[in-house]
Amino acid sequence: MRVLALGLGALLVLGGSVAVVLADQQRELAVEQARDEVQRLQSERDAERAANLTRTERLADLRVAIAAQEDQLADTTGFLE
Repeated sequence: MRVLALGLGALLVLGGSVAVVLADQQRELAVEQARDEVQRLQSERDAERAANLTRTERLADLRVAIAAQEDQLADTTGFLE
């Protein structure tokens, strides 16, 4: 009976060790996936920032052009020609 209990206990310890190892591997995989996702999002954010900078520069140019056109339209005396 002791041998059976000892054998069963050894199997339970072995099974528990396997479960801990598997859980640790899954955790490491999840951490690696999270790091990859963070890296992807940072790259995407950097690309969006560059695009926004280009759009901001274009918007500033358009605002200057609109202001110049409004000045021309507002000049009713013709002095700014």
